[in-house]
Amino acid sequence: MPIVNATIILKSDIDSSTILAYDTTNLQGYYEIIIPNKLSSFIIEITSLGFKSAILTFNDFDFKRLYVNDVSLDASETKLEEIFIKAEKAAVLVKNDTTVYNPEKFKDGSERTVEDLIGKLPGLAVKENGKITFKGKEVESVLLDGDNLFDSNYTIGTKNIDVDMVDTLEAIENYIENPLLHGIATTDAIAINLVLRKGKTDFSSTSNVGLGIENRADLNSNILGISKRLKSFATFSFNNIGVENSPYNYFSSNNFSLEDSNETDFKMDRLIDTGSLNPDLEDERTRINNNAFASLNSIFNISDRIGTKVNFDYKNDILSRNILNETNFESTENSSGFIENQSFEKKPELYNVKVGITYKLSDTELLEVDTKFKNEDIDSDIDFFINDVKQNSEVRTRFQQFKTASKYTKKVSRSSAVTSSFKYNNASLNESLFLSPDFRFDNNISSNQLVNSTIDHFKFDTNYLKSNDSYNFKLGVGYDSRKSDFESLLTEGSGVNISNNDFVFRIQNPWVEGNMNFKWYKFNFNSTLRVGYLSQFLETRAISNEKIKKNKFQFFPRFKIGYNINKKSSIDFNANYIEKSTNELYLFENPIFTSNRFAIKNKPSLENIKSLTTDIMFHYNNFVDLFQFNLGASYVTNYNNFFSLIDIDNQFIVNTREVRGISFDTFLIVTGLDKYASFMKSNVRLNVSYGINFFENIVDNSDIRENESYIGRADLNIKTGFLGIINFQNNVKYSNVLFFLNNNDRFEFSSFQNKTSFFLRPYKRLFFETSVNYFKPDIDRKEDFVFIDSELRLTTKSGDVDYSLISKNITPNKSIFSRTSVTDFSTTFYSYEIQEPYILFSVRFKI
Repeated sequence: MPIVNATIILKSDIDSSTILAYDTTNLQGYYEIIIPNKLSSFIIEITSLGFKSAILTFNDFDFKRLYVNDVSLDASETKLEEIFIKAEKAAVLVKNDTTVYNPEKFKDGSERTVEDLIGKLPGLAVKENGKITFKGKEVESVLLDGDNLFDSNYTIGTKNIDVDMVDTLEAIENYIENPLLHGIATTDAIAINLVLRKGKTDFSSTSNVGLGIENRADLNSNILGISKRLKSFATFSFNNIGVENSPYNYFSSNNFSLEDSNETDFKMDRLIDTGSLNPDLEDERTRINNNAFASLNSIFNISDRIGTKVNFDYKNDILSRNILNETNFESTENSSGFIENQSFEKKPELYNVKVGITYKLSDTELLEVDTKFKNEDIDSDIDFFINDVKQNSEVRTRFQQFKTASKYTKKVSRSSAVTSSFKYNNASLNESLFLSPDFRFDNNISSNQLVNSTIDHFKFDTNYLKSNDSYNFKLGVGYDSRKSDFESLLTEGSGVNISNNDFVFRIQNPWVEGNMNFKWYKFNFNSTLRVGYLSQFLETRAISNEKIKKNKFQFFPRFKIGYNINKKSSIDFNANYIEKSTNELYLFENPIFTSNRFAIKNKPSLENIKSLTTDIMFHYNNFVDLFQFNLGASYVTNYNNFFSLIDIDNQFIVNTREVRGISFDTFLIVTGLDKYASFMKSNVRLNVSYGINFFENIVDNSDIRENESYIGRADLNIKTGFLGIINFQNNVKYSNVLFFLNNNDRFEFSSFQNKTSFFLRPYKRLFFETSVNYFKPDIDRKEDFVFIDSELRLTTKSGDVDYSLISKNITPNKSIFSRTSVTDFSTTFYSYEIQEPYILFSVRFKI
């Protein structure tokens, strides 16, 4: 195991009291000492608490050579007689780029998992999808004692690791995983390191068995094993109470995956809707599920030079929903609408396997190889009643992906390195939609929509990195090649072809990029320029064999200026210009049914989508007084946008997309405040955002409509921890959506939510929590909803077993929730089921 924070000192000889240079080891046990000029003989002394010191002696030192020395320290034992030293840890300690939290200062007894803890730490926040932010920036990795065990799917750890396993939590800015690039490369990446309690983590297990009325169940088991060469975490869970313990959320509209959100270059978007609902309530209230999830994550170091990592995930779920919606199309040529009652069942199943190997070829060379295979099947069956006419829909999708990536790093000197990386991605997506009857609502006619697409994507780049005390420099060259094959076929039940698409789309893009980061006085400058030559080739094969080519040079400048007002305050300004090549989903010409009521077609174009983003942000981070404040604004203008021509025929909508030389603009203001009062153990958090969007479209043969939308959101959370046995937490959320249309029509929608929780802890082993959640989904309507949740928990004297009695969704309302959704051309009133009220008895035990 690497020794963290060992002290490395350089002296001229063993008897000298003068320290010429020093360093401390990082999370991986690495250190670096720069030798003063003309010092040919010296010693390096390594010390760490609990270990015997080590001394390295150097004679006739060669300054032209890079020295790499691995040092092993032997454990030492010192017997002390009746000496007791007790020091209280600070709540937060900042050490250079690392912010260290003492969890015991922030716990209130309600925490079960690491995610529960992170949401209470100053400067850290957890989004609804599980993503973590630090100082407003998204966290890239969550480490376990310095090891990146989970990769981008870190919610496997944060949602399942027992909070009592964690001794301290570290937020690391400018995180670089590759040890050879420390001190050479620069990055904006942020990582969270969970430092585990010593002596409790060689092997540990936490299991929960929860059973309730009406066959409710919540079962999970987590196992953590650590040895000298092996680190492993495994979890298994099953529940039908609406809980999601995995990073794969099939309840959301885009089948959200934390991993996919970080791999946008290789993501394939679906066309056919598999059935979804994004409610205003928490997912756990509205997700009706039968969710099974298993995950194994393991790092095994075969030797000091070779390490392996394996991640295996399996997910199976059955999601169901009954929805009634009433839609009115307004500001169209002929105002119309429909009433739809739908009942759907969605069955996703996923296998995701990743294998990684790191090979330390020498002290200055590292090879990393990662391979991934993913298989995902989603079956959705939906029954509709549209204006009292019955319709059945069957959706089947299969996604398969094979991806491999390798990276070679050569450390040329103490201040320079060369990296080369290769990535290959092969993916296929098969989608089908069967409608009976089809959109014509003739009982004798059904239709079947098929969409098949494959992608071969190859990327290669080589970079040279150089750094010194005042600047970091990177020069890179690369090549990007992508081929997409796309086919679609819409047929009637008899097999008659209604519509089809068939094309191949190729992109080739060699590029060169330079990046310079340097500091001057209180300023930090970062500039990047990428120059590329984009070649696009489109060959259509459906109706006519047409070939379109387009070549052009591309220039992508990016500039950032940071000014440090003082140690606590800073201002950042960013400007970024990009041009995106066309996505294959915007190249098919004939209509494709995406659901029972929607179809999409395009007017293909190889014009690039251009975007200019500018933003300015003020940061105040005071971790002594535990106070953070952020205020910022951003402006985004997009040119050559896909313009929508929306045609509404009763309940059926066709969206025709085409590129037009017009600009859509977005302006956003955000502010956030986070104050933790240590002496009162109380916290106040406030987040406010206000956005303005300007966009254009055509609805039902109208003239071009110039539209504006104004979206405001506010979230205030107050939590106390100073009242002894009783405390409370209150969370208020408010949102407002306003549309102004070309003809001065106005649509507005506002919602309000308040959640008040009370915590009672008469003594350490007994905990009671109850919360009252009030929700008014539309301030202009009469409907409002109240939900009451409670938990009573008793812990044994040993602390190894918890007994809990849990009640959820207790409400005086019916088990139907209603809300309103507003767009620039329609208003929809939804009603849908929520989780039935339940009572659960749970036993949680640790080994």
